[in-house]
Amino acid sequence: MRSLRAHGAWMKLLPIAISICVALLSHCATPPKIVDTHALREKPEWERRQAYSQNAITTGDFFAAYKVGETGYAPEALWPLFKAPYTSEQAKIFYASGNVWNNIATAFAAGGGFLIGFNIGTALRGGEANAGLWIGGAATFTIGIICGIIANSKYEEATKLYNNDLMQALDLRQKTSAVKPQEHFAHYSMSVQHIS
Repeated sequence: MRSLRAHGAWMKLLPIAISICVALLSHCATPPKIVDTHALREKPEWERRQAYSQNAITTGDFFAAYKVGETGYAPEALWPLFKAPYTSEQAKIFYASGNVWNNIATAFAAGGGFLIGFNIGTALRGGEANAGLWIGGAATFTIGIICGIIANSKYEEATKLYNNDLMQALDLRQKTSAVKPQEHFAHYSMSVQHIS
């Protein structure tokens, strides 16, 4: 009977183990390549836009946080792009800060997971679980989640800056809104009259 309970617990942990393995494999993907912006500057605009869309960092799915083209990457695997000569210092700083917060998050989440897992193992073995370990593990794990949220915000800002830097390096302009200059002036003049 006891072995069936232990077997059931392992079966519940199997999806988590699979997702961890997939996440580790995404770290093993070939790192993204730096774009040769100097060679692309001589190309027509449609070709530069195509190169931008294939090399810009976009939000990925559950298994890979970010994508470059069709390849998914964990945020830490994007480091070659942030060493490119066209990447601004501000983007590099946000990326480095994201890496620091991500490492802190990993340490806290792993420590909290260990404390919670130790208690679960003790309970499965038939021992008495320690309430202090439950609380400490939950608190430590929560700190890890909060640090992970901060890391994600730093990574998001770094990718926005990188994409903007890549667009400028390819000599592309962002599409502007369809507001005509006369309408813009009318809005401005109305706001000035409203203030006076």
